[in-house]
Amino acid sequence: MSRDRILGTAGHIDHGKTALVKALTGIDCDRLPEEKARGITIDIGFAHLPLGDFRLGIVDVPGHERFIRNMLAGATGIDLALLVVAADDSVMPQTREHLEILKLLGLRHGAIAITKCDLVDETTRDVVALEVRELASGTFLENAPLVFTSAHAGTGLDELRAALRAEAEAPDHRPEPDGFRMAIDRAFVVQGHGTVVTGSVASGSTKVGDTLDWHSGGGTIEPVRIRGLNQHGRLTDEVRRGQRAAINLAGVPLDRVRRGQELAAAGRLRPSRVLTVRLHATGRAIKHRLPVRLHVGTAEVLASVSLLDADRLLPGGSGLAQLFLETHVAAMWGQPLVVRDSSAEHTLGGGVVLQPAGVKLRRRHVSSLERLIQLEAADAAIRADADAWFAGFQPAGELHPDRERELESRVMEAMAELHAAFPLHTAIDRVKLLARFEYVQDSNLLTSAIERLLLSGRLVGDAKRFARSDFKPKLNANQRKLKEAIVSAHAAGRFQPPDPKSFPGVGVKDIYEVAVAEGFLVKLADDVYLHADADAELRTIVRERLADGRAATVAEIRDWLATSRKFAVPICEHLDRLGLTRRDGDRRTLA
Repeated sequence: MSRDRILGTAGHIDHGKTALVKALTGIDCDRLPEEKARGITIDIGFAHLPLGDFRLGIVDVPGHERFIRNMLAGATGIDLALLVVAADDSVMPQTREHLEILKLLGLRHGAIAITKCDLVDETTRDVVALEVRELASGTFLENAPLVFTSAHAGTGLDELRAALRAEAEAPDHRPEPDGFRMAIDRAFVVQGHGTVVTGSVASGSTKVGDTLDWHSGGGTIEPVRIRGLNQHGRLTDEVRRGQRAAINLAGVPLDRVRRGQELAAAGRLRPSRVLTVRLHATGRAIKHRLPVRLHVGTAEVLASVSLLDADRLLPGGSGLAQLFLETHVAAMWGQPLVVRDSSAEHTLGGGVVLQPAGVKLRRRHVSSLERLIQLEAADAAIRADADAWFAGFQPAGELHPDRERELESRVMEAMAELHAAFPLHTAIDRVKLLARFEYVQDSNLLTSAIERLLLSGRLVGDAKRFARSDFKPKLNANQRKLKEAIVSAHAAGRFQPPDPKSFPGVGVKDIYEVAVAEGFLVKLADDVYLHADADAELRTIVRERLADGRAATVAEIRDWLATSRKFAVPICEHLDRLGLTRRDGDRRTLA
């Protein structure tokens, strides 16, 4: 059986990457009409190269600075790199940036090809080789084989194949996650078959007829069935780690598929808008709250950086951070990432994912930072438990006690902030609280935390509106005077209370709520309140008048209370809600 690896090219525009791949494989990776017309590579292209018992799937990437995003999409999942430098041009800007990106992606194996050697003399060729070696010093290509080639003359091709064969034999240092996973880098329609997606298989294997999870966008995961599989133009029953794969999806329209989506074995995808990461700054300083473009898998997403243990990362520095994304991505622990500036002009740095589905963490929070450092260094078993702690669950699916306490503490802190912002609100709407927990992945976690706090008495209220048990509305002197005036007016009005709109000033509704919370007023309906003494008198009158099974209409109750229908209707509905009366048609009896 052939052993499979994926090789990615890298290098500046017009340094001969595509020509070299064609000379090695006979396959022209420039497939787009615009690429043919302009003579440059715009998007990623694909080829394959058998090398004895190895088979290389080749991803040829564009070298122009405007197409770095395509280069990054193509570099996802590669095992080996081929850095290409033209002998008549030497090291150029994209030579440097591509090599930096390959370092950030965690590559450890590869080779260097000096191309167009037929265009220069031997001295120039050797000087270029020295410059390339200097560039590669301290990187994974420092001791990589360097081969002088000419795609036009056909020189050095056998030596390059041998070098790539030797590098392919190096053991893969990266742990392979369980289950199939593939990021989509291309999609098209095959007549009579439907939508086909391609990508580099990152882990596991899958077969024709299998059902996969498809991250179709946002937080949505959908099941899709594999109708057919193809590898390098040949039908196959199975694809696996290290292979380029074309997957024919049953029942999926092309207009719903795009680069950046993922396919995986059932239960392996967890889309998120928060990634917790170890971040390394390379080209420029990375500041707290800096807007960036995140490249992870084949996805490109706008994001904001939250540094957890620093205010900025200088070039060469690293730190723990969270990335808050504009849209969901499906990542995995240990997956490499790259961040570029928001204008897509410069590579700022990169890192690895520590939490694929993070929850918002407080900056400089010692306990959280310690957990992240443990997670970073842990073996697979500990890592599963630690990652579950941040997500809120133990591996068995139970709520983790530490996470439970931390979330409850955060809810109480958020409630204190809301009480400070709304000092006259006797209770806070649940919606206001939830808005402060936008990045908690599972709303059930918050619901459970609120319920526990209500049961324990630390929160008071109901599931929709609640307050901290230690909170008391705070009125200033003018507000206290207004509250006293409102209460006195309602006491005098008895069953014909004043309209709240008749009182001047702002925040009158809040002061009414305070009076209700303190027991001075009883709310019957919007803008209808009774004094507490009037409410008690009302109940006594109705009990006495409806004794011995008697019944009364709204009009009769209105007359008993010497009020108007405007107030009689909400008073009767109030009595029904209390369970004092029961309505039967247009008459009421004691319940």
